[in-house]
Amino acid sequence: MSKDNPENLISQLRSLHRFLMAKEVAKLLNCHTETIYKKIKHQGLPTTRDVGRWKIDPHRLADWIEKRSA
Repeated sequence: MSKDNPENLISQLRSLHRFLMAKEVAKLLNCHTETIYKKIKHQGLPTTRDVGRWKIDPHRLADWIEKRSA
């Protein structure tokens, strides 16, 4: 998956049925994990915090990407 093709990425995210960790999202978006943490803090990337870890709902992430790429 790549940020170069948002429609494909969004489709693949919507097919997932589990929360993603920041490291997994970084790999999907082809960026560093620290970039994901910055997006959580400063750009409103949607997350849930559980036992000290950020969990990212792939459906909410797909919506977030869709809004930002419009």
